[in-house]
Amino acid sequence: QRLTDRGLMHLTDLSCLEVARLDNCHSIQGRGLLAFASSHRLHTLSLANCRRLTDEAIVNISHLLSLEALSLHGCRCLTDRALAALADLYNLAKLDISQCDLVTDEGIEMLENLENLEELSVGWCRQLTDRGFEIITKQPQRSSNMRVLRLARCNITDESIGELSRLSAL
Repeated sequence: QRLTDRGLMHLTDLSCLEVARLDNCHSIQGRGLLAFASSHRLHTLSLANCRRLTDEAIVNISHLLSLEALSLHGCRCLTDRALAALADLYNLAKLDISQCDLVTDEGIEMLENLENLEELSVGWCRQLTDRGFEIITKQPQRSSNMRVLRLARCNITDESIGELSRLSAL
């Protein structure tokens, strides 16, 4: 809980790093994630419950094309801008944005290029509507790739459940 951006900036040569879990580091906001700039082998990054994490943080890791799993669960300051920054992470298979209260349907639309996405957690994303779930089901390759979709406490209706039936791999 005491790790800050400043502390992360002291890390050097993380070129062999494959997994990083910085869960519950409430003092990390964004600039410190520049320390991962050379982490081209990083496939798993968890920033769950880093409550002060900003969109800038996600922009700072958006070049890590090796990422396959990213947890942003409980990062309540993230907005649609953060999801837009993820748009080129083509290898991303697992994304957890649950409890990202500021994410909207427009942010979900930004995930369209993530064709390898197999697991998406959007629970407690209270600004998502039926339209957001329709967007998810109509994105390319989503029907055959999406195996896990976590929706706990979302504002969806029976209409959304009908849309979800398009995801044949669920």
